[in-house]
Amino acid sequence: MDNVIYQDIAFDIGGDQQRIDQFSTKHNNSTYKHCLLPVWSAGFYYRQGFTI
Repeated sequence: MDNVIYQDIAFDIGGDQQRIDQFSTKHNNSTYKHCLLPVWSAGFYYRQGFTI
């Protein structure tokens, strides 16, 4: 993630050359509570009836 942040800093500064003396990142209390998963649903006809 530090590489992405460094590239974003350089992009925000712009220009041909940048001198970034220092930058620091801190991640505090990084947690997750939910996991989102894809859900598929299908419906089809089987012998004159509709089935889900």
